[in-house]
Amino acid sequence: METQSDYQFPAATSGMDQLVEKYRRQFRIPENLNYYSERDFHHAEREYLRFCLTRGSC
Repeated sequence: METQSDYQFPAATSGMDQLVEKYRRQFRIPENLNYYSERDFHHAEREYLRFCLTRGSC
């Protein structure tokens, strides 16, 4: 099974995809990868993405 840090996202095609990929990279730092369980990480990442996208920046 691939770890979260080994996963490569496919090439982004739209501006929204590029923003989501940018914010995912910002969230996937060692501090977060080592802190959360896999399930909690997924939930926290989604919340972070939602926060960044609705706010307009992070």
